Amino acid sequence: EIAQCLVGSEMCIRDSSKCIYISGTHARLRKLSDSRWEITDLGSRNGTKVNGMPCSPVGTFCMGDLVRIASYYDFMVE
Repeated sequence: EIAQCLVGSEMCIRDSSKCIYISGTHARLRKLSDSRWEITDLGSRNGTKVNGMPCSPVGTFCMGDLVRIASYYDFMVE
């Protein structure tokens, strides 16, 4: 079974004040291995980036990487 989830303003995000910049269904996260994940931008207006590089539409990330959802919501992978 492949672990995956959707990210967007329709889902639970801690800081709801930033949700106005995040699409309802913004991106999909999918686990590739024990240490690597894939993020797919689902046609959002404000984009998705990994370490400052746009996911167009797919990017990969692992521990230590910075993922940005829209231009306002960052998370560091730990």
